[in-house]
Amino acid sequence: MFLSQYHGHLIGFKNLYIIDSSTETRIVAFLRYARDHLGVNVIFGDVNLNEITKVMTEVGMSIGGSSDIFIKMDTDEFLMIYDEGNKTLSTSVSNYLADFATNENHPLRLKQHSCVGYVQNSAPSIEVC
Repeated sequence: MFLSQYHGHLIGFKNLYIIDSSTETRIVAFLRYARDHLGVNVIFGDVNLNEITKVMTEVGMSIGGSSDIFIKMDTDEFLMIYDEGNKTLSTSVSNYLADFATNENHPLRLKQHSCVGYVQNSAPSIEVC
């Protein structure tokens, strides 16, 4: 739950998409709050790690015209920027992305047509997921 707030403040709650299959009352209640009061895009569904590519593709297709970048992250990952020049970490993602749309040499820009995908080589079980 903390990471949802962290990333929401970092990139804007309306830019945050959460795909969740939890049935735990406390988590569902928080995600409903995040959706209804903070503007987070919450997708509830019974999706395991091997099926998430389809949902991510649907999200990507729906926001493709208004978004420049789409990043898949797990709940235990933090979005930060590493500056190789001065060897520091920063949360100034907006500064890093500011010239992405106009700078053809931006480090995130791919040189050819790209596709987003996710590979999960394990077979998830109920105990793990």
